Amino acid sequence: MTVNLGMTTLLMCGAGGALGAVTRMLIAIGVATFKPDFPYATLLINVLGCFALGLLIPLAFDKAVLGPNLQALFMVGFLGAFTTFSAFTFESYQLLKCGAYAAWALSASLNIFLCLAALFLAIRLVK
Repeated sequence: MTVNLGMTTLLMCGAGGALGAVTRMLIAIGVATFKPDFPYATLLINVLGCFALGLLIPLAFDKAVLGPNLQALFMVGFLGAFTTFSAFTFESYQLLKCGAYAAWALSASLNIFLCLAALFLAIRLVK
């Protein structure tokens, strides 16, 4: 993504982030009232975020409908705050699209393993 880091672009990213975070919270609260025994909200948010990313990628890069400010608003800001899984999915898509299957497998494995390992390590350090 080519981004002009002017003030407008940064403000668009921030506004999108605020909207994404609030949307995530509202969905999480709504879903938790129905099914608190499984992280359905996170699953729903990740799937919705990745679906939205799938809609935005062609608009931004193939059709050039979304300029840098709208990319910052929706792809970086909103989806970045709505789900961090969207960035991981986009990077995975780029690797798979280029045929870099080994790099994708390594990236996916390391993201999952190292993030869980870091979480467990941090919890252990705090205890």
